[in-house]
Amino acid sequence: MNVKRGVVRRRVVKAVAGACLHHSKEKGLVVVVREQRRLVAPVHYRSALKVLPTPVVAVCALDSGTGEPHGMLVGSFRALSSSPPLVSFNVGRSSRTWARVSSAGRLGVSVLASDQRMVSRSFESRGDDKFRWVRWHVSGTGVPRLDGAVSWMDVDIRRVLGVGDHLMVIAAPVALAEGAGVPLVARSGGLFAYRARTPGAAVSVGTGGFLDHGLADGGG
Repeated sequence: MNVKRGVVRRRVVKAVAGACLHHSKEKGLVVVVREQRRLVAPVHYRSALKVLPTPVVAVCALDSGTGEPHGMLVGSFRALSSSPPLVSFNVGRSSRTWARVSSAGRLGVSVLASDQRMVSRSFESRGDDKFRWVRWHVSGTGVPRLDGAVSWMDVDIRRVLGVGDHLMVIAAPVALAEGAGVPLVARSGGLFAYRARTPGAAVSVGTGGFLDHGLADGGG
């Protein structure tokens, strides 16, 4: 490095595959340390994350050609930005259902209620008749909404980003509605009812104050 008039000229250091670079500043110098990157085994990764409770959300759309509904479950739905309002969720790159749903551009998001485990099981199936035993209606913006959900959101797709083996979908809400009941959440392969913790109430070990284990019965 050359120092001239108090300016430290830094070389551009290129990261090599299998290594990561850490930079620290000390007395005007940049110290570069190379570390071996340690990859986490997928089985350990999934085991560590399955304990996190996630909402059970159905994402649906109408086929632009036939008018038939298509839908899928996502466990990664979340708020992304409040100004402007944006939400996001992830889908597998190889999902055939997503190819059908995304072509509509506008999607109907239904947050399932705790008594909709059978709806969840219907949407987990790989067949084309996911709506056969599910009651639904078309919203004012033209997307499917599942009856009995705790909330609904009609969204327009803004961007789709490739992230690893998934696609990250960013969407903007165009209509909102609230229902009744408590949401259904998934955790460790089971389905549970979200239970808000009462201030000062005792919480049994393992429940975290929001999981009703009386409803646990596995996914399907």
